[in-house]
Amino acid sequence: MASEAHLRAQYELLMKENKLLKASVDKLDRENHDLKRSVYELTLKLDSAHAPSSSTRATAAEPFSMADLLAAPAPSTEAAAESSFRRAHGSSGALLGSKGEFYDADGDGDSRVLVHKSTLRAHAGAVYTAKFSPCGRLLASGSFDCKVMLWDVTTKFNQPQLAALSRHSQLVIDVSWAEDSATLVSGSYDHTVKLWDVEKSELLASKEVDGLVQCVAFNMADSNQYFLGSSKCCLHMVDARSDVCRTWANDAMINSLHVAHDGLTVTTGDSKGMLKTWDVRMDTCLEELSLLNDPARHAISHVHASPASDGGDDGRFLGVNSYDNVLRVYDRRAKLISSRSARRGPGGVGDSRDNDQLQLVCSVTGHKNKNWPIKSSFFRDQPAKKQVLQDVLDMQ
Repeated sequence: MASEAHLRAQYELLMKENKLLKASVDKLDRENHDLKRSVYELTLKLDSAHAPSSSTRATAAEPFSMADLLAAPAPSTEAAAESSFRRAHGSSGALLGSKGEFYDADGDGDSRVLVHKSTLRAHAGAVYTAKFSPCGRLLASGSFDCKVMLWDVTTKFNQPQLAALSRHSQLVIDVSWAEDSATLVSGSYDHTVKLWDVEKSELLASKEVDGLVQCVAFNMADSNQYFLGSSKCCLHMVDARSDVCRTWANDAMINSLHVAHDGLTVTTGDSKGMLKTWDVRMDTCLEELSLLNDPARHAISHVHASPASDGGDDGRFLGVNSYDNVLRVYDRRAKLISSRSARRGPGGVGDSRDNDQLQLVCSVTGHKNKNWPIKSSFFRDQPAKKQVLQDVLDMQ
């Protein structure tokens, strides 16, 4: 009995020590988190203090013509890359492995599907976003240096940017192109979204919102409207013609959004790990289309849809990145969210709600990251878009 009591006492002592050690570790983790946040905030303030003064007109490296860019022939390097891809992978193309990596279907060891073309240097800080224009010939990038850079990607050699748009006073977190590639919207931590005339490199309008701008996206059905998500848990829609701003309240910070091609619905990913679909006409969140991305409620960092196929307006798949280092791909089924919502209407019946839910197709792991967002993009070989995408889908 004495030995048993002694062992019990030793066990209780060890448990107390273990509890104290855990408390110390938790305290150190909190202090480390606070220190990181302080460093980040101080960096923002330092960057703001050294940011260049605003000017009424963005500085352009050289004049350029939007019409010339749109009329320019496709670069020959694309054809060369496509030819190399076909020689390496045959007609079937590269298929997606179980862990997300591309592997060679023919087994010849050459698994490269992307070829380095050029390096674009001009930013003086970390680049947070880069988006190709719908015409495919321009690239816009936003950076910690508070600037938006415009690049011509049709040339083979590394060349200076076409323009530097420098009216933001804090880092630029996101950009979005209008359907005609003539207008660009940028979102910044300076609490503003700015609308730009691309050809003239001029600021058209600036809209101030409450909170840090986390994401922006144009309404492809109406180039005068754009959406944005903020750190104040709100989804906003701005009409540039009247400066009218509609707002929908969320229960978490909106980190990313995708606007349906018809502009009727918006899918958002927030800091509580929720995917939500908002009906613009009904002015509400469609609860039956809301979905928890993962049980641990990790914040969602990026949401985007696959390219359209077979003449459709929106792609079938939805890619969702979150802070658990997992990329989840959802099947929106043959009938897209926007189409179902448009048919249903207020009080309508439409399809059954069981078929409305997003269906998880696969979870892709491999990234090892911490405290930084991960973004992704769907890939399709240009001359064989349908075939390569179908090959990838057949693997799921």
